Amino acid sequence: MKELILRKPGGEWLAIVRIDSAGIERIYTPGGSYLGSYNPQADMTYYPGGAWVGHGNLLSALIQP
Repeated sequence: MKELILRKPGGEWLAIVRIDSAGIERIYTPGGSYLGSYNPQADMTYYPGGAWVGHGNLLSALIQP
């Protein structure tokens, strides 16, 4: 599993994106709360409950400032 850490300019963590072997990307807060997922084959982003967010990778839009 690959991990990407999204940070503010000062270095503070905003979120962690984990990419599994199927290419599904899941985003988490630094505390581990699940925010949503992106399926590259369908090119769609989803909320944790499975509700559709939109087309494309919109994971960064799920981060609360």
